[in-house]
Amino acid sequence: MYLPDNITILGAGRTGLSCIKFLADRVRQLELVDEKISSEKLSQLVEQYPNVSVLGHIEEANLKLTDLIILSPGINPNREELDMFKDKCIGDVELFLRFVDKPVVAITGTNGKSTVVTLVGEVLRQAGINVGVGGNLGTPCIELLSNKYDIYVLELSSFQLELIDSVSAEVACILNITPDHLERHLTMENYINIKRKIYKNTKHFVFNRDDELTNIPSAAKDANSFGLSTVFDSYSSGLSADHRFLMLGTERVLETDKLQILGMHNWSNLLAVITICSNFQVPLDIVRDTLVNFKGLPNRCQIVKKENGVVWINDSKATNVSSTKASIKGVANQRRSIILFLGGLSKGQQFFELQDPLSKYVKLIILFGRDAKLIAEQIQHDEMLFVADLGDGIKHAEEFATKEDIVLFAPGCSSFDMFNDYVDRGNQFTQLVQER
Repeated sequence: MYLPDNITILGAGRTGLSCIKFLADRVRQLELVDEKISSEKLSQLVEQYPNVSVLGHIEEANLKLTDLIILSPGINPNREELDMFKDKCIGDVELFLRFVDKPVVAITGTNGKSTVVTLVGEVLRQAGINVGVGGNLGTPCIELLSNKYDIYVLELSSFQLELIDSVSAEVACILNITPDHLERHLTMENYINIKRKIYKNTKHFVFNRDDELTNIPSAAKDANSFGLSTVFDSYSSGLSADHRFLMLGTERVLETDKLQILGMHNWSNLLAVITICSNFQVPLDIVRDTLVNFKGLPNRCQIVKKENGVVWINDSKATNVSSTKASIKGVANQRRSIILFLGGLSKGQQFFELQDPLSKYVKLIILFGRDAKLIAEQIQHDEMLFVADLGDGIKHAEEFATKEDIVLFAPGCSSFDMFNDYVDRGNQFTQLVQER
C-alpha cells in the first residue's frame, strides 16, 4: 500500500501512538503533535522514536507541506487550524482500511456498541475463527494489523466514521441512533449522516427495524434485521410472541429468563449479535452458549452491591439521554423504586426526554457534576437533590433507600468534568458503594 513521504499525526493518546508505531519505519518524515503532552512522555517518545519530530503546538507543524494528516478521534476536524487542510485529514480507521486485506465487521450505534462487538468477537472465536477485535473499544485498529487475523470486528464511533471515506465492510451494522455528541457534530442531521457512512460499499447490511434511522440504503440487496418484535425472515432475529425466547427466524435460540444481563435494551443487543453472526453460518449452539454465559461488561448495568434489600447498579456507560432512558426501563419494576444519579457534561442534550420514565419509575434524582442545575431546569420531579460529589450522593441514597429499591448510576452525561472517563467514574462509584 502506498504511503506519502510526509505524515503528521495529531494526538499522542493510544490511537496516535499506535499510528506512530505503525508508520515509524514506513515513511520518510513523520511528525507528532500533542498540545497536552507531558515532559516525561515527550522524553520517552524522543528516545523511542528518534526519527519522529514531536511538537507541542499545532502551529509548529508544517501542515502546508505535509502530505497526510492523521487525526486522533478526540481531535475535532472542524477546528480552525485545519480549515485549509481538510482534504488531507483522515483517521486511524481509514489508515487501517487502506492496509487490511481480510473481511471487516463494522458496528456502530449511539448505544450498545461495545457489548455487541465484544460478543460478536467471542462468538466467532468460539467458532474457531481467528478474530481481531478493536477500534473504539480496547485495541486501536492499527495495532490489530500486527497479527494475522482472518476477520476483524470493529467498534466505530461517530468521531471515527467522520474521518472515513468508505468502510467497505463484509458486514455493517447500525444498532441505533439517538442524539449524542451534538456539541461536536452540531446538528442531528450531521450525526445521522456520519453514522450512516458505515453502510457505504457494504456487502451485508444489518439494521434495527425498531429504529428507522438505521434503515439500509434503498439499493441494498443483502440485508437482515433485528428488533424486539416477532420476525419471520429466516436470517433476521427478534422475540417470540410471548417474549420467552430470542429467535432467529422461526428458530428458538435462547430463553430470555436464562440471560444474565439486565434490560430489554440488552436483549436488543443480543439479537443484533445473533443476526450479525448468522452471516458467518456460526452454529446456533455456539451462539447460545456464548450469550447465556455473558454477564455484561463493566460499567454497563452492572450490579455492584445487594444489601438490605437494595440493589446498587453501575451503568456509568450511560453517557447520553437515550442510554439512561433504556437503563431506567431495563431495571424498573412496577413501582417508583429507582434512586437515579444524573449529571456531568450534558453535551447539549434535551433532558426533558427523560420525563416519562422519571415520572413512572424514579423516586429520587441525585444530581451532580457541572451541568446539574441545567439538567434540573429541563425536568420536573418532586424529589431532586444536588450533591457536591459521589460520596455525598451515595450517603444520601443509602439514607433514602428502602427495601426493594434500586440505586441506579446512569448519569446520562459525559464524565470529563470530574473524572478521566466513564470507566474512572464507574470505578469510583463502585468503590465508594462497596466500601460502605
